[in-house]
Amino acid sequence: MALVDLPSALQNLTYQDFTLRSLPYAGKALDQDIICQLLYPTWSRQSRRGSSDTYTFGSGQTAKPGTFVDGWHWQPSESASKIMTWDSLGLESLNLPSPGEPDPFNRQRLQQRLESLPMGQSLLEAAKYLKLILQQQDRFNLELGDQQWTVMRRELGSRVLLPYIQRLNRELNALLTQTGVPIQSINQVICTGGTASFGRSPAGSDKNCRMPLSSKTPTLTVALAPLKKTASLPVAESLMG
Repeated sequence: MALVDLPSALQNLTYQDFTLRSLPYAGKALDQDIICQLLYPTWSRQSRRGSSDTYTFGSGQTAKPGTFVDGWHWQPSESASKIMTWDSLGLESLNLPSPGEPDPFNRQRLQQRLESLPMGQSLLEAAKYLKLILQQQDRFNLELGDQQWTVMRRELGSRVLLPYIQRLNRELNALLTQTGVPIQSINQVICTGGTASFGRSPAGSDKNCRMPLSSKTPTLTVALAPLKKTASLPVAESLMG
């Protein structure tokens, strides 16, 4: 996250014009929060019968390796069906991170566990695509291994995105306090990267999004993070609606 006071002549811009603040939370952390908040809880999933090496999507189609379904171009990876079970993950033995919090130690342990098991790898893959799918539809039915879910867009907004946005706001407020800049002086927000601009791109695919907050010539700009209600809360509100 960066706050910069742009000089009238951009060629005079120097490193000293920037104030930086780090938030070690990005795409992988968001995927983990989707797993922990939407797929892990016992109330969110049900056991299913049948083969454990298939994936069933909202359309009712079953995905096979090498095929695309539901228009999302999701190509599931082939997994070892005998160990594609929820119990193989053993997530109950881990301290799971809270949504929106960096928590590097527990996130590293969780990522290692997920990446080391076929079921965990498939959950990480599912989380990436749920971020895309739930921007376009209210719910999505997923069957994976020996479990099945109906994942709701409003739950993604309230349980995952809202804590992330609230954390961004706290970090931004700390940055403004550090510099003594009033929020009214911010004239433009630039979101860059898949996580910072999540849900903000008009085309849904552009990872860089610029949002002018006034008609004035921008002088103070926040880069990499949404700004308060003006730029961030509509993301969660639209996904909870």
